[in-house]
Amino acid sequence: MKRRKIFFIHSTFYPTVLEDLRILRKHFKVKRLIYKGIRKYPHMIFKIISGVAWSNIVVAWCGDAYLLMVLPIVKLLGKKLYVFLASYETANMKELNYGAMVKLVPRWRVKLILGTADKLIGASLFHKKSVEKYVRKKDKVVQINFAINTEKVEPHYEKENMVYFVIGGSGVTKEKRQAQILQVIEIAKRLREVKFVVIGDVSSIDMEYIKKIASPNVIFTGFISEDDVAKWRREAKVYLRPIPYDGGSITLLEAMYSECIPVGTKILKDTIEDTGYYMEWGDIEGGVKAIRRAIEDKKKGKKAKERIVKYYSMKRREEELIKLIINENTLDR
Repeated sequence: MKRRKIFFIHSTFYPTVLEDLRILRKHFKVKRLIYKGIRKYPHMIFKIISGVAWSNIVVAWCGDAYLLMVLPIVKLLGKKLYVFLASYETANMKELNYGAMVKLVPRWRVKLILGTADKLIGASLFHKKSVEKYVRKKDKVVQINFAINTEKVEPHYEKENMVYFVIGGSGVTKEKRQAQILQVIEIAKRLREVKFVVIGDVSSIDMEYIKKIASPNVIFTGFISEDDVAKWRREAKVYLRPIPYDGGSITLLEAMYSECIPVGTKILKDTIEDTGYYMEWGDIEGGVKAIRRAIEDKKKGKKAKERIVKYYSMKRREEELIKLIINENTLDR
């Protein structure tokens, strides 16, 4: 396996990106390039050419604009290109101003990347099928689930009648954030006996208006540390994820591993299966019913954790990444 040489390019520092880098370095020879913006272009283009020429496979995280520099070099030198995609790349939700497919230039860029890459990796079944809509060769689209550390010991907390919701980070538009928070608020109004905790950055949202219409059982934490998020997660009985589009979610996996019962839209069924309850996007009454059932449930929390341990461990992702690389005949390139 050491003969395979990977040129790993990324522009973000998400934990999953760094974990994939660690895994690949463990099993293969790896050169890394951190894309730092167009101002570094002369330096970047030299690094890209030398890295692609050295490698068997170029692995890129997300279909960012920098790949437009990589594509012609990869093809000219006859190398393989594997791209890990975020949900934003293939989303097309005009009403929420969300997704690269909404606007002409990003749509052109992503379609070019999807058509040129040798492998496209999505992080959920819904995501995989979304990518397949835009490519002719369906077999080049691969699903490799996100993963978390399932060997850590979670401290025991008594679960409260509490629901928590995490606001998405970068790539999530103001419109999408607000639509999600408004759903949480409307659900909370109908479940006054349940505490709702909204975690995350709300700086782009009109919080004066949001707090004015929210019921007293809703707490807004703002941006908090990972340790504080973990504390809320361990105390909450339910994790709420009302989303219109899915590209995989670490927060969902962490919630389920902490024995929170997930309540989410049906596009999450690939992850949740029978360990949680479902609602439709925008269906407030459906969300209320699902949360009530989850609060009363005494078994699905443990089932949720068992599912994460079985299907979403770091070990499993490592095995799938290795299989993805070694099954490709790249040694002579």
